[in-house]
Amino acid sequence: MSTLVDDIPRGPIHGRAGGAGALMGLVLLLALPFLSGPVLADDMTAPGADKAEALAPGALDDVAPEATPAPSPAETDLAPEPEPQLDTMPAEPVDPAAFLDQAYLTCVSALADPQGAYDIFEAAEWAPVSDVATESAYFRSIDGAKIFAGIGEASLFYSIEVFPSRTIHYCIITIDGAETAIPIATMLGRTDLRGAIRRENGRIFSIWEDDADEPSLFIQVEQDETDGDFTLDATHNQDVPASDLPALILGEGGDD
Repeated sequence: MSTLVDDIPRGPIHGRAGGAGALMGLVLLLALPFLSGPVLADDMTAPGADKAEALAPGALDDVAPEATPAPSPAETDLAPEPEPQLDTMPAEPVDPAAFLDQAYLTCVSALADPQGAYDIFEAAEWAPVSDVATESAYFRSIDGAKIFAGIGEASLFYSIEVFPSRTIHYCIITIDGAETAIPIATMLGRTDLRGAIRRENGRIFSIWEDDADEPSLFIQVEQDETDGDFTLDATHNQDVPASDLPALILGEGGDD
């Protein structure tokens, strides 16, 4: 029997068995991706999933903003200093009686000293300007302005007019719409003047002249009680002929 077994040809059987084994291995190899696919799917993240989660609504709500780095000492040193605050406090109001006194003395001083009139106005801070455009051989003028807190902006006009027998000096100070009443009646207390005051049609008028036998200084001071308009008009009539004022004369005329 053993002989019969030993006589069974083995080659073909081994060949078939080997072929079947090889075929089985190939089937398993081809089936491996399908068998392991679900397992890999649980462990892997689909492409772009991280980006989708980052861009989803509310994804950045809990993300703290990036901190701004503190400036270095060098940058702090170069930082601009804060600008100083301007003084916005209003100026102390000027007493109306003091304003009237200053206006009067300024004009009278300039009328008495025509050569120093410009310096007088400048010292009193009237910002004087010579009106060169209107000057002539027989006429000179100066303009000025000054703000009086609580009263208003005052304008000044000063002029010298030369005539054949005399020289006339004018000084006028005006305020359009003064903010307060000017106590013109206080001029009654001046011992160097004589005059009178009168109220008429809502205006206060006053006339003055120097207390001399032959007065040469004439002044009018008035104010509208409704709109506040104020005027001080002073005239100095100087009995000096044009020929005695060569500094103001560029040429002379007359009968030949």
